Amino acid sequence: MIRIMSLHSIAICLCAARNIAIVIALAWANLIVTGSNLQAAESDLYEVRNVPVDATAESAVAARTEALAMGERESFHRLIRRLTPREYHNRLPNPDRATISTYVRDFSVSDEKTSTVRYLAKMHVRFRSSDIRQLLSEFGVPFTETISKPVLIIPVLERRGSYALWEETNDWRAVWSQINSEERMVPVRHPLGDLTDISTIGAQHAVSGDLTRLQAMADRYNSGSVIVAHAVLNTAVANVNGLEVYLTQYGPSFDGQTRVVTFTGPVNETIGSLLA
Repeated sequence: MIRIMSLHSIAICLCAARNIAIVIALAWANLIVTGSNLQAAESDLYEVRNVPVDATAESAVAARTEALAMGERESFHRLIRRLTPREYHNRLPNPDRATISTYVRDFSVSDEKTSTVRYLAKMHVRFRSSDIRQLLSEFGVPFTETISKPVLIIPVLERRGSYALWEETNDWRAVWSQINSEERMVPVRHPLGDLTDISTIGAQHAVSGDLTRLQAMADRYNSGSVIVAHAVLNTAVANVNGLEVYLTQYGPSFDGQTRVVTFTGPVNETIGSLLA
């Protein structure tokens, strides 16, 4: 027997079919977006940006070729140092230029400047992630592909019993501000030192571990933890400048334990050089 459906029933079926189609389309769209996000994250992880290149040769073309090869090599070494623990850096591979080029997915340049014999630019190089993984595995070097939450650095300089944090005399803070976060799996953030920072925390608060103020700084800079880098400068002791650095990390996974590192330098070395 043939059943004749009413117009109302047909409309309900069409509506249901349309809803199912929409759900399927949204599911595919979600998969596509998720896949794109994962690819973008991996691309960012295996990309090295703003590598300065500078080469001189018999012609502008030759200088550019030399500069790009140098840039690929420098980018490669920055990448594998970033992915691997510091204690394994003496075991990292050191392939020749031709081999490094095979690991490069693509690159771009910016800020180009040329003359008849010189080429300057900044390179942005993306590497083939699977090839880099295989290379490090072949050399038995462990690596990570997880980028940690940023850490905020608060550098306090102590000299002859006097503390400096936001003051212009804090050369220690100036040195820290030069650290390139792009070369690290743990991004480093530096406080602005504006009126909000100054009113939130002072040198004595940081050194004493004032958790309320440190948390306020972490919240402001969206950081997973805070490191107070307290440097004590002892000048001209037995014709040697000494620097004791107390590194204390605060955060949900850290209990404020302190690591102490000591540096020395000759009296004729500048304080800025010792701090660096």
